[in-house]
Amino acid sequence: MTGSGAGRPRATLRTRLIGLVVAVAAAALIAVDVVIPVTVHSALMAGKEQTLVSVVRALSSSGSEKPLPQQLDMASSQSAFGGQVGWTIVRRDGKGQVAQPLTSDPSANPAVRWDTSTDQVSVVRDADQPDRRYLALGLQTLLHIVELDEVIPVNVVAWVPLKDVSD
Repeated sequence: MTGSGAGRPRATLRTRLIGLVVAVAAAALIAVDVVIPVTVHSALMAGKEQTLVSVVRALSSSGSEKPLPQQLDMASSQSAFGGQVGWTIVRRDGKGQVAQPLTSDPSANPAVRWDTSTDQVSVVRDADQPDRRYLALGLQTLLHIVELDEVIPVNVVAWVPLKDVSD
């Protein structure tokens, strides 16, 4: 017997088809393992960004005749996910204070600043626990402090936690 494949049996059509099916299934599983997490991450981020844009837009159009806490409540209620939004007031000198914490995480303290973006959503870390992150969007406005009869510029920053969105 002479020939190039004399010592090996040839793969049957059945074996080749099974191999092809296994290869296609493996490729599909790998693709799904990559595509689904990316898609879910993008959808979660887009929803959070839209929530921030919605509540900041509602705050900017709410008028200043009501006390700020009431304005923040009203702005948050304009979004289906408004209950997941916290608010921080930052003065021009950089001093900030959480004005409305999250009920789900009262210790949240995003490190937002006077110059936290008012144009686009940005990612900020927690001032006390740097491994925690938030999406934030600000609205620079004037705040009337009745007790002092003083009007000061502030950045009212809306933020949402990113603990449910993995990288």
